[in-house]
Amino acid sequence: MVVASRCCAFLAIALGDIGQQAEAAVYVRTSLTLAEEAADQRTAALALSALSKVAFRDGHRDQAAVFAMRGYELADREGSL
Repeated sequence: MVVASRCCAFLAIALGDIGQQAEAAVYVRTSLTLAEEAADQRTAALALSALSKVAFRDGHRDQAAVFAMRGYELADREGSL
């Protein structure tokens, strides 16, 4: 599940980069769900980072900041990604 979660996170980032926000949102939610099911904090941190990027591009800057901070805190507890 960890590999699938990371793939979904990277796909969400790539889709957001090319302007496919709706698709990016689907992949980022899948990434976060898989990371939570796997109970892997580093993967959850990556998913939250991707979620932050999607929220930012959708104009939800306050939410993006919250997601980014949560991801940073998880990554900081577990070491580097």
